Amino acid sequence: MYQLSHLVKQKALDLPLIESLAKTLYYGTGLSLTVIDQNHNKVFSHGPNAHVDDFLEDIFHPFVGFVKDTIKNHGNGVYTYDSDYALSYLVTVVADPSSYYGSLLLGPFLTKEANEHLINEVMHEQNFSMSKREQLKDLFNLIPILSSSRNYYIQQLVAAIVTNPHVTDLYPEAHLTELTEEMVENYDHAIEIEKSDHNHALEVLFLTKVQSGDIEKVIDLYNEHIKAQYFSQTSPNHLRNSKNKAIAFSTLLSRTIITGGVEAEKSLSLAEYYAQKIEQSHNFEELIDIIERMIIKYTNSVLQLSNINHVSVIKNASKYVHLHLSEPIRLNDVANYVNLSPNYFSSLFKREMNLSFADYVNQTRVKESQYLLETTNYSILDIAISVGYNNQNYFTTIFRKFTGVTPKQYRMRSAK
Repeated sequence: MYQLSHLVKQKALDLPLIESLAKTLYYGTGLSLTVIDQNHNKVFSHGPNAHVDDFLEDIFHPFVGFVKDTIKNHGNGVYTYDSDYALSYLVTVVADPSSYYGSLLLGPFLTKEANEHLINEVMHEQNFSMSKREQLKDLFNLIPILSSSRNYYIQQLVAAIVTNPHVTDLYPEAHLTELTEEMVENYDHAIEIEKSDHNHALEVLFLTKVQSGDIEKVIDLYNEHIKAQYFSQTSPNHLRNSKNKAIAFSTLLSRTIITGGVEAEKSLSLAEYYAQKIEQSHNFEELIDIIERMIIKYTNSVLQLSNINHVSVIKNASKYVHLHLSEPIRLNDVANYVNLSPNYFSSLFKREMNLSFADYVNQTRVKESQYLLETTNYSILDIAISVGYNNQNYFTTIFRKFTGVTPKQYRMRSAK
């Protein structure tokens, strides 16, 4: 059981300290944070997604039971609260054997992409009207996705921060004030100076070569420009500054190779691995060696995809379709999404899938409409619109082409 007594003051959460911790966690993880007191009232929130309960009003209704069960069976700690809306939170419960003082909720987050089917599942389970569908979709599009590995490391970070009994020394009450206007101006000025040292065109060229797996050009650009410009020993506290730049550089590379087709979870795992290696480096020479091996590893991750490039194209195209099922889906847009010309993408898709891209889109829409016809009472027109058809007659024609029956007949058969 974690000891969290340092977060409690006069039999209640130490709110000035908790608010500072909340901001630290928000800026450290990118996840919004909500603080709930012993009466389950929201007393503080920070971040763009901290107010989803304004739309999903009962998202915290099961939370009281979750807290009671957690205290009874586990006690203090960091746990995952899964709501009824496919949204989750990392929860730090602050309690002792006699009292519950409140909780820190980091989130919400998704564990998988919010495609059209997930939206429809939530709509069905919560018995929402179709009028709420676009609002729900817009909301989910703003929620971050956490892989299992990132979830694990964030839990470790939260535990390390909130269980540190010396955290009060880091946030003395005298310093728990808002930034003054002068401090903000000085900070902005420092950012502008730092930005001026960067060659944006060079960064774009370098990242483009990483994304395409051009290992030889990547190494040349690094040796000729990147190393000298970004990782030098000329600045004060150069090792710490270079470590910070290296971690930021690793994060940028991890996002770049995802665009190049590497699985997001693999890319984020590499970023976490190299962040640890960078922090563990003891001197500048060791750090540079890690950076150089890191750059080669990231670039080779893209290069190794060349043998399965076609599989990656089809997978990404399918992903696009499932994420935009209720919207107009144009071949040109999808071809651009997978970085191919429309003609080449169309012929590649048909060769690999043995059906045209247009047929694949219609087939996917029909499958989703079958789910809605079987599980909801939405009108056929509403279902047609939700899967991307604004004309019910056209929807019926397409549905009959793939199933042999009309939507109405299919619903009647399913009800038997």
